[in-house]
Amino acid sequence: MRIPNIILITLACIILACKENPYNHTSEYLKLNLGADNLTIHKSKDSVIIDIYYNIPPLIGFDFQSSSAALQFIDTAGEIVKKNSIEQVKVKIHANQQVTEYNYPIADLRMNQIGMNLTANFLQNFLGGRNQHNARYVDLDKISLEELFKLNTVNEQIQSTATITDVTFDGFSSHASEPQNIEFRGSLQSETETFPFIAQYDKNKNKIFYFGINE
Repeated sequence: MRIPNIILITLACIILACKENPYNHTSEYLKLNLGADNLTIHKSKDSVIIDIYYNIPPLIGFDFQSSSAALQFIDTAGEIVKKNSIEQVKVKIHANQQVTEYNYPIADLRMNQIGMNLTANFLQNFLGGRNQHNARYVDLDKISLEELFKLNTVNEQIQSTATITDVTFDGFSSHASEPQNIEFRGSLQSETETFPFIAQYDKNKNKIFYFGINE
């Protein structure tokens, strides 16, 4: 018995749907979060390549924007990363008719993620006026207890005029000359104001050695 063409076409469509790019959902998520005009993700050998397209370049530096994309990718597609033995995330930013590429080994991203989580805990104490508890998170040879207590006053000044509703991270940056040091940037946000912050983190010590806000 001959199978009608319409059935064959339907079966082919079902097969193609099953082979849909497993990163489609993550692509849409990252595109929205990064404010991109277009974003695609595909796998090549042991790497995942994220292509981000901007008609107008973002105000945030490309190094921070690309690192944010890489961190968000391993957050949202962790199981896929593990299942496919992905060892590296490559991020290509397309803007101003140029392509800027950044490479992030998964192992490094995991370590930097630890630093970002530590910084988030630091900020939680900062906003709660409990900066004395941040002694566990900082290098006390670089940030003294006295400086930590002064941050309580800084927090009071900020929250006397604004109610902080959200904390966002722009990403991280590092330099080849000091690969153990990572700089995180982000902002504390209220409905009407934004307070940028910088936290510099030593991966070897697992400590923050500099923190500045609204500078």
